[in-house]
Amino acid sequence: MSVYFASAKKMRSGDDQHEQEAAGLTYEAVRERIRKEVGRHGGDAHWDVPADVRVLVERIASEPWSPIPQDQVTAIYREIGRICGPLLLTMGPGGFPDLPDTATNALRPVIEARVEIAPVFNELTHELELPELSTVSSEWANELVATLRASSQRYYYGRDPLAPLPTLAEDRAVEIERRANRRAELNERAESAVDRIVRPILTSYKDHLERLVAAEMDAAAERDREDAARRAAAGFTRPEPQRYGVSPRGAELWVTDALRWIGLHDAQTTQQTADGGVDVIADGFAVSVKNYAGAVPVEEVREIFGVGMAVGRVPLLWTSGTLTTSAQQFADVAPVGVIQYDVATATWTPLNDAAAEFLARF
Repeated sequence: MSVYFASAKKMRSGDDQHEQEAAGLTYEAVRERIRKEVGRHGGDAHWDVPADVRVLVERIASEPWSPIPQDQVTAIYREIGRICGPLLLTMGPGGFPDLPDTATNALRPVIEARVEIAPVFNELTHELELPELSTVSSEWANELVATLRASSQRYYYGRDPLAPLPTLAEDRAVEIERRANRRAELNERAESAVDRIVRPILTSYKDHLERLVAAEMDAAAERDREDAARRAAAGFTRPEPQRYGVSPRGAELWVTDALRWIGLHDAQTTQQTADGGVDVIADGFAVSVKNYAGAVPVEEVREIFGVGMAVGRVPLLWTSGTLTTSAQQFADVAPVGVIQYDVATATWTPLNDAAAEFLARF
């Protein structure tokens, strides 16, 4: 509560009236001082974003790839707090407006990705250290709250902040409606002012990310074209979909074609007997193919892992089904790259990190 509010309340209680009049602290004088204070800090000018903050927002928005110094983030938080100050006066005891949290939560991904935290001097170690982002974020939140509370003391809503509601029911209803309309007006104006800070930053960062994604997609498409040309030059094509499925031997041949198309051009199907669980061999790889709809047990994963280690080849398992929980756990730890294939759609999907790394090599 400001000194003006406290003085006026004291005047209204009638305490030390003569001393207060002598000091110029009559109720009317206090109210006039409040109005002068509000005239300097309130009104339409309150909702104008200062020129230095506008310049800061424009710079951040125009350079969405560049770091944002910590002190500039602090300035943005303070300005959001200043703008939202009047909203605090519309809340009940202990209340806090939602708009500051909404605005800072929207900015958080941009700030966390781009903030340049300033080092601080550690009195114990006598060294410069970078504080944790969580620590700095707490400081920003404290700055926002402090600025918001200070701003609320310089801007009041209502006809007279010291006057109670009228006693007559009709007048009371009119005053309640007027104050409700005033609250709605303050919220609308605060949202509009905060939007002038938040929207340019978010829009430019979103556009920047979309350009990065588009560039990556173009690069991926170009790599796919180069891969297709390389495979065509090597005489290999992607295996065709098999709508009606394949036999176990057909699955081994189909996986062999898939491996050749992926990039293991020397992939060869092994003999159907005494293969030790290895159905396809390629440069440095031993591959087991499981063509059934059920879950592959851990024993079969262990088998291809053991054979691969024995012959000095990286073990891979291609299955048209899934893995039991224990089989998946063993494959993840060993590791054994597990790839799930579907001959009906001529597609394959890695089922663990080892398989994903294998496919990413080609």
